[in-house]
Amino acid sequence: MKKIFNILILMLVVSVAFTSCESDDSTSIPDTILTTSKTVSFAEPQLIVDPSGTAYSLPVVVSPSNFSGNFLIEYTINGEVASQTLSGGQEAQISLDVSSVGTIYDIVMDRVTVIGTEVGVVDEAKNSARVIVAPPAPDVDADALQLLLVWPNAASNDLDFFVTDADTFIVDDSQSTSANEDIALPNAAPDGNYRVFVRNWASVLNPIPFVIVTTQPDGTEDIFVGDIPNVDRQFNEALTIVKTGSSYVITQLDPTVPF
Repeated sequence: MKKIFNILILMLVVSVAFTSCESDDSTSIPDTILTTSKTVSFAEPQLIVDPSGTAYSLPVVVSPSNFSGNFLIEYTINGEVASQTLSGGQEAQISLDVSSVGTIYDIVMDRVTVIGTEVGVVDEAKNSARVIVAPPAPDVDADALQLLLVWPNAASNDLDFFVTDADTFIVDDSQSTSANEDIALPNAAPDGNYRVFVRNWASVLNPIPFVIVTTQPDGTEDIFVGDIPNVDRQFNEALTIVKTGSSYVITQLDPTVPF
């Protein structure tokens, strides 16, 4: 009887140990869940680069460190779907053609896929960047403030450019079909407040990005970047100017607000 009792105790101990092992196995955490996600983002929301025959590499930040395995970045450039596969340990970057002055790229990163157990997540707050290939500044004119308007793909997008006085009487305008529209505010004009408008004539992009470059009589250059909605024949106020003699104080406005 004692022998049988001892055998029952032994079987009970073995059963408890087996059940314990089964419980541990069923609650184990997969390696992929233990892996900390890495955040992928753009460092700067907007960059102005010089034109070059060599492609520009737009940096993509992987934090806290680059992926050790291969990874795929999916994104759009001006609405066109694109992607790029990068080797493990390689700096993440997107190659852009910057040979044409005035080119504007809007890049939105959608997703990153990593080979292996690492996990990448796109930072939705920093997933877009605009890269502008700086257009040449207007020539210096000691007798006037010079303004130049450029925008992408002039074959499909047509913008017009105006400078008016405070009462919207036109001082100068440019309404050609080229990608460069230039206007001027002469020193001989009365001192006071002036307004600069961008008008969409007929375009396919929505919104339509643009760059305004100004050159003051003393040679000072400034660049202003914005977007206007695709509404045919709509005037959008982009800048205000306070003129005092040959000195011009320029302020950028929100050009998405229609006039």
